[in-house]
Amino acid sequence: MRINKILALMAIGSVCLFSSYAATAVTSEKAEAITSAQKSPEDRLLSEVSQTKWFSEGQITATHQLYMVAEPNCSVCHILYDKLKPYVKSGQLLIRWVMVAFIREDSAGKVAAIWSAQNPVNGLAEDEAGFDMARESGGIKPIAANKIPFKQMIALKGNMIFFQNSGLTGTPSLIYRDKQGKSQVGSFPQGDIQSFVNHLGKLP
Repeated sequence: MRINKILALMAIGSVCLFSSYAATAVTSEKAEAITSAQKSPEDRLLSEVSQTKWFSEGQITATHQLYMVAEPNCSVCHILYDKLKPYVKSGQLLIRWVMVAFIREDSAGKVAAIWSAQNPVNGLAEDEAGFDMARESGGIKPIAANKIPFKQMIALKGNMIFFQNSGLTGTPSLIYRDKQGKSQVGSFPQGDIQSFVNHLGKLP
């Protein structure tokens, strides 16, 4: 076979391979777009919140789990923290805490102080133990605004962008899967707390 003919066949083969690859890539992108479109708003929010900066409190094997978007100076968050504490201590509940800052000027400094604790769970416990309901002020000593580590400022900014774009209306905001595996979004639970906890499934 002449060299020119061989080169021509090789060129045709390359075009065929490239066309096949391009078609596969386009098909994959379309499939991803369709899958994304099929997700409910709650599913998308659950996926997005997992990309924020959060820390976990409770046993990883807990039957009931949720994300809680909270603010260190939020009085309603404080009330819910106290109501859920027994379920965390008993091993029934795991909470992934997503901290945001907007209520007071020192909120960002308190978030940074919680994150900077040797264990953020202990930092949050300090904030809640010293909570002043009259002033709506968490008990942890804030880090001065000009001393907040750069990485924490970036992380807090990311959490705030998520919060502002999510459609959530305030804190606490709860994001979870129920026992049937359906994604749910809510706020302070109405009614019996035990029933609410029992309603929670596991997070992905």
